[in-house]
Amino acid sequence: MDLEIELETGEEESLQWSKHMAIGKIYATKILNRKGVMAILRSIWVEEVAPSIREVGENTYGISFKSERARDRAIGDGPWSIMGSCMNLKKWVSDRSVAEIDFSELDVWLQIHDLPPDMLTYKNAKAIGKVLGMITNEENKLEDEDAGVGR
Repeated sequence: MDLEIELETGEEESLQWSKHMAIGKIYATKILNRKGVMAILRSIWVEEVAPSIREVGENTYGISFKSERARDRAIGDGPWSIMGSCMNLKKWVSDRSVAEIDFSELDVWLQIHDLPPDMLTYKNAKAIGKVLGMITNEENKLEDEDAGVGR
């Protein structure tokens, strides 16, 4: 027997919860302690910034931010380290289920150490980034005091 129920969107409490959402998946070899993860997430984003944090799956958490700017900053500042594991934070559009979110890509900052000074070039930074994956953002600080940085 198939059961079909027609659902509506738009309730005030649902809109408040889902307006500026992010979803974070923690890549770990085991299911992490929920209370420990919640405490860490709450220490990163206080209630004034993220009024609601909920577990929405195994090692997966929904975070409701007060503003789009706060959400976008949290995503841009990632990836996050939670209990020694990497959390990939993505924008969560309210009409998508947890299963529909694509976590197959992760932006990371890359810093290379111990290169000889004559190899600290923008061209070499691009070559390293190209081997490791797609470069989404880069800074050329070679004219300043630092080497090139890519994300």
